Amino acid sequence: EQHDGRYRPYYRQTDHGYELYYPVRFEDRPVRKQRGWGTIVRNHLYNNVYLLNALAQLSFTREERPQSATTYADIKTNDMKVLLHSYDQILQRAGDRPLTIFVIPRWHDLHAYVEEGITGELIGDLSQWATEREHVRIVDLREPMIEGAKQHGVELNDLFHPCDGHWSPLGNRVAAEAVLQATGMKDTDDN
Repeated sequence: EQHDGRYRPYYRQTDHGYELYYPVRFEDRPVRKQRGWGTIVRNHLYNNVYLLNALAQLSFTREERPQSATTYADIKTNDMKVLLHSYDQILQRAGDRPLTIFVIPRWHDLHAYVEEGITGELIGDLSQWATEREHVRIVDLREPMIEGAKQHGVELNDLFHPCDGHWSPLGNRVAAEAVLQATGMKDTDDN
């Protein structure tokens, strides 16, 4: 495995599952040097290029942008094993408390689901894992996001910021409503 030398955790497979490790010792981690004028100018340039890129993205509609595969169908077997191992660790620490895992779709996931009928293996794999354990529930937010867009009379695009793919304020609201409904919690915000 190759890493960039940063002090950050990774999982690696062992004979007994996975172990958490750091590719460098804390003492050997790269330490940020004093910022000189070159760094300041470079960061300023990068920030402006980011803003220009964001503005350029606004000139496209999502349909004109290059499509990426849906993460619901594109997860690798080893990545799924690591993900499920992580969930097992969370479940172990949760004890008898219920665990609800929300699967958060990107715009491309919603588009592939609605327009192309691509469901992917992710939800099936997670659901199979959940049925083999107690107190675990998987909630796929694709349907609630699609229904939320319909209820608010907007396109799926309107649930996301056009420049970076994060949820828009309305997308956050729709997701929050879905989470509150799935958990049985009440919404205290009347706005």
